Amino acid sequence: NNLVREASALYASHHYHVYHFLLTLSDVAGGEGLEHGQSSDNGVSEKGFADAAHQLKTPLGIIRGYAALLRDGHYGVLDEEAREVVAKIESAAEDLVNLVDNVIDLRKVEEGRIEYQRENVDFVKLARQAADELGHMATSKGLNLSVDAPEKEIIVNGDEQKLRHVVQNLIDNAVKYTEKGSVRVTVED
Repeated sequence: NNLVREASALYASHHYHVYHFLLTLSDVAGGEGLEHGQSSDNGVSEKGFADAAHQLKTPLGIIRGYAALLRDGHYGVLDEEAREVVAKIESAAEDLVNLVDNVIDLRKVEEGRIEYQRENVDFVKLARQAADELGHMATSKGLNLSVDAPEKEIIVNGDEQKLRHVVQNLIDNAVKYTEKGSVRVTVED
């Protein structure tokens, strides 16, 4: 495909302050690679878009790796401000990985190739973990994120990874679109 990907991950000064993080995807396709005449308004096939999304996983892994090295002090001790910036980079990279995974999964659904790994899942535990993982987003907006769930397990049979993804997306959207106050995740039997 004729997509140009630019990833400039982290630029750090000799004081180890993070100055720049950029990830861009530019479409320079001229209509090549279209499949069965299906294309988006800009001439990029859905398959081409999904393929490009898949190719983003490598640079995202590199970004996440360098951010983890910074966080863990491999390039020196970070001050509080730099640690906060690195946490934001890690969070944004994780969001991009999830977005890429969504695009790839959507393509699999369209092709009828989606696979489910069914197992018994404690939905209360899953919801609590998802809320805990996204708590930093709520805190950074001054929101209170809480989980209202019974103490007992609520077992559902499903694909844990896909269920977690759905719950994370719901919490993520609730936090993004709540200006002030709180977000409550409620799990009922």
